[in-house]
Amino acid sequence: MLSTFRFASLSLFSPNLNNLNSTHDIDDKTMDPSYTSQYLRMYPVKDFEWEKLFYNLDEDKSLEVQQKFLEQTLYHPIAVEYPPTAAYTRLFLKTLISKLEDLGHTVDEEVYCAYTRLLACSQGQEDDLSYFRTYFVTPSIIITMHETGQLVADGTTGLYTWEAGHVMSQWCLDNAHIFTGKKILELGAGLGLLGLVVIKGCQPAGYTFSDHHPAVLKALSGNLTRNLGGHTISSSDKTTDLHLEYEGTTEVDLISLDWEDDCSHHGYDIILGADLIFDKSSFKALTGTLKDLLGPKKIAYFGCTLRNKDTFDLFKETVVRIFVSWVLFCYTMTNMRYLAFLRAQNLKIILN
Repeated sequence: MLSTFRFASLSLFSPNLNNLNSTHDIDDKTMDPSYTSQYLRMYPVKDFEWEKLFYNLDEDKSLEVQQKFLEQTLYHPIAVEYPPTAAYTRLFLKTLISKLEDLGHTVDEEVYCAYTRLLACSQGQEDDLSYFRTYFVTPSIIITMHETGQLVADGTTGLYTWEAGHVMSQWCLDNAHIFTGKKILELGAGLGLLGLVVIKGCQPAGYTFSDHHPAVLKALSGNLTRNLGGHTISSSDKTTDLHLEYEGTTEVDLISLDWEDDCSHHGYDIILGADLIFDKSSFKALTGTLKDLLGPKKIAYFGCTLRNKDTFDLFKETVVRIFVSWVLFCYTMTNMRYLAFLRAQNLKIILN
C-alpha cells in the first residue's frame, strides 16, 4: 500500500547557506530548466546532459553552476517537500560527482556534504516502494504524484502511473476545446494523472474520478487533495468518497465504481479511460458499463498501450457488438499507442 513515507526531511537536505553563496551572479540562461523537471520526475541519470552543463567552464564558474544546479534539483522547494526516492538521489549525486571528476572539475563541498548526509541517513535502511514523482506537464501544469514502482501492488495495477495516461493527457491538452465546460467521468482512474491534467489544462465543468480498489481510492484521494487543493466538501451522498471545487470552476468528485454492477451514474457528457484494455476478463463488464453510460450526443475516449495484438483485437470485437462501426486513423505520439474514441453507434480508433 502507498504510504506517506518521505526519505528526507527538510533539515536533511537544507543547504549550507555559507557554501551556497547567493551573491554569485549566475546567468539563469546557463541553467536549463529541464534539469529540475528531469530530477523531480526521476529521469534516468545516465541520460542527463552532464557534459553540456559543465563543459568548458573555469573552476569558479563550475562551482557556481554546481551550486545553482543543487538549488534547482535537490533543494528545489518541490524536492524538499516531495522528494524522489533515496536510491535515485544517491545515484544522481554519485553520477554528478563522477562526471565532475572525469571533467577535471573541483567538486563543490556542498555536493559532497549532500551525498554523505544521504548515505548516513539511509545506511541500513531499504527504500520504501512508494515515492513522490513530479511531472512538469507544461510550465503551468505541475503535478506531484504519490505512486509505487511496482507494476502490481496490493493485488491491483492501479497504484502505478502507466504510459497511456501520459500519452492521453497530452492528447487532451492538444484538444482542450473538446473538454471545456463538459462533465466528465473517468473509468479506472488509478492515481489520477489524466484527470488532473484535464482539470488543470482543459477547464471542464465537472470531473469525476472512479475506481474500485480501496487502496487505489485512498491513494487517488491523496493525489487529488495534494494537487487541487481548494476546499474539500463532505458529501452526504454515500457514493461520493471525495468532493471538492477547483478554482471555483470545476466540481471534482471521487467515487467507487464497480463495472460488474449496474451503473447508475449518469449526466456525463464525456467518458475517459487510460490503459484499461489489457485484461480480457474485464471486457464484458467494461463494455456493459459503457453501454449504460453512453447515449445520444455522448462520447468516450480511451487511450491504451498496444501490448498484445490478440487482446486488443478481442476488445475491438467485443465493443463492435455494441458500437456498430469504427474508423481507423492516425495520431502522432512517441512510441506505439492507441487512442480509442467510442460513440454510441460509432467507434473510432486513433492509431499512432
